[in-house]
Amino acid sequence: METREVVIVGSGPAGSALSLSLARVAPGLVPDILVLERARHPRPKPCGGGVTMTGERVLRRLGLSWQRLGVPNVPVHTLRLQYHTQVFHWHVPYIFRVIRREEFDAALVAAVRAQGVEVREETPVTGAEREGEWWVVATPHGRVRTRILVGADGARGIVRRVLGLPGTPRRVSRSLEVLTPPVDPVGRETFREHLAVFDFSVMKEGIQGYVWDFPSLVSGEPTVNRGIFDNRVWSHKPRRNLRAYLAQAMQARGLRLEEYTLVGHPERWYDPQGKYSAPGAILIGDAAGVEPLLGEGISYALWYGETVAPWIVEALERGDLSFADYERRLRQSPLGRNLTFRLRLARFAYARSHRFVHFWWPSLGRALQLFRRKVLRDMAREGLGQFAEDGEETSLPSPSV
Repeated sequence: METREVVIVGSGPAGSALSLSLARVAPGLVPDILVLERARHPRPKPCGGGVTMTGERVLRRLGLSWQRLGVPNVPVHTLRLQYHTQVFHWHVPYIFRVIRREEFDAALVAAVRAQGVEVREETPVTGAEREGEWWVVATPHGRVRTRILVGADGARGIVRRVLGLPGTPRRVSRSLEVLTPPVDPVGRETFREHLAVFDFSVMKEGIQGYVWDFPSLVSGEPTVNRGIFDNRVWSHKPRRNLRAYLAQAMQARGLRLEEYTLVGHPERWYDPQGKYSAPGAILIGDAAGVEPLLGEGISYALWYGETVAPWIVEALERGDLSFADYERRLRQSPLGRNLTFRLRLARFAYARSHRFVHFWWPSLGRALQLFRRKVLRDMAREGLGQFAEDGEETSLPSPSV
């Protein structure tokens, strides 16, 4: 039977960031790391596709520039935040970039392989069981024995199930997404102004989230990524028909939802009281829980991988693979503190009636304008937000329709 020290299930941003981080902090461990991926890259992956400054910081620490990744992306300079007639714009150059997950994930996997880590595609995990101090992972191509099993396989991943951890369906948000050409005024504006729209008007209808419009590139063509997000942090509230409200939002833009392909995906959000480990095994990324306020998944998945890598190396060196303190360390880490803070914000923002939202919305605009100064200072100090780097020059096609 094949034996590895670390088996990572899933090669999305969390699994790839963990692999890259392990290769940096413990190069000698590289031959003993195996990444198992059920699909083949590039594989379709529904996602809004926003990589924020949080994610860019992690990428830079991993030695990855946008030029090296070679992933087409659309920089966003302005956020339009609206609640019915109350609208304000938050302008921060390069506040985030919109990518296509199939391209981004494939580029990350290429970087992982460049470090010597083995990634086996089209190798789904069908089960796993504990045998003494080892986990034995089953795949259609054979079994692999490992000291540490890492679940980086998403909100519905198999690793959580085989570990016997609580499923906690109340901690799963919902999203629906469509891709459309920029044939409408809002769509054209997203490209012309490098604009991302977050419309929270649906909160009045009981949805704990927003409708979005992001500029994107699909096979080099200007495309608008549109969708609706409902984080369900207050699970006792009634579930709404997301499809109907997304159809209304698109109708307001002069578009018909039924003319486009609709895809949906769940996202598990982080709960500081949650259970994310078992002896010899841990969960990271969406398998554990990501940011609940806006559903920001990619950047936090990258952050998980970077955060957890030194803990895995430490566990192997000490010979203590119980991960008994994993939840505490995660909760007390900068990542965990950030996620907990955003969970509190989400519970506050989405708990109130629409009348209360209408009252505090202007205060949110003023607070963000003050926060903007800090963001700009941090970006300047860290050298973030430079779209053309290392001689790279990128131009965007203009929507001509």
